Amino acid sequence: MNENRKNYIEGEINALKSLLRNSDYQLMKLVENLTDCTNITGLVACFKAFLEGFGELVKSRRAWRASINTLEAELEEITAAETPVDGELEHADAVPADDTDEADSPADKTDSHNDDADGHSDSSVE
Repeated sequence: MNENRKNYIEGEINALKSLLRNSDYQLMKLVENLTDCTNITGLVACFKAFLEGFGELVKSRRAWRASINTLEAELEEITAAETPVDGELEHADAVPADDTDEADSPADKTDSHNDDADGHSDSSVE
């Protein structure tokens, strides 16, 4: 269930981001038009034309960004719920590692000094 929901959310996020990318050029047109305005009257006229032509686009872009933020937050919650907390086993049937090492058997716990070929220890003190 969560995997299907995650896929759906990721698809929605990608679609909304695509809408934002595809409408970027329209906003660039506004910036270009504003650079043509040389006085306050021209700036007001440009802004009025912008609101008439692009006001809905700006509202839509705000709504798309808000939706993206909401969906990303939901996706983070789903991902966090699926991530095991520190100390938890990832698999229910997993067995914790034994603290003893098989190499530490009593037969291996002999004196650990180094003998040369003649049986003499090289750890002598002079």
